[in-house]
Amino acid sequence: MGVVLSRAAFDEQRREICRSGSPSDGDDLLGMEIDFLARLGDPTYADQPHELWEEPTVEQDQGGDWLIRLSTTARPGVTAEQVVEGLSAAWTQDLRYHYREAHTLVTEPRSVTLQAVTQMGPNDLWATAHVRVELIR
Repeated sequence: MGVVLSRAAFDEQRREICRSGSPSDGDDLLGMEIDFLARLGDPTYADQPHELWEEPTVEQDQGGDWLIRLSTTARPGVTAEQVVEGLSAAWTQDLRYHYREAHTLVTEPRSVTLQAVTQMGPNDLWATAHVRVELIR
């Protein structure tokens, strides 16, 4: 699993990456959107439902702070710690570009949020993601 940064360190890395290239768009961003849906269990793209959460919805926000915004709800009985581990693994193993990435996780009483940025190569395309998982109490 990659290193989870503090919010301040993540914000600094995100600014640096976003200054060094152009935002992902078109087919590249659509591909990332589909990858998120497939990895996080959308039945249209995934072979099977995700074991930690259900019914993910995603939207693109070209020109916004978060190019990909995904929200979903944890399955009953799933803990914040399980969500943190699941989101971190999904991001670092399957969703990020291989050149570089930075991410942070924010745990609140009723949700866990992954904030992430990744870049394809030096001075190349980048993408940001905001994934919020609502916890069932």
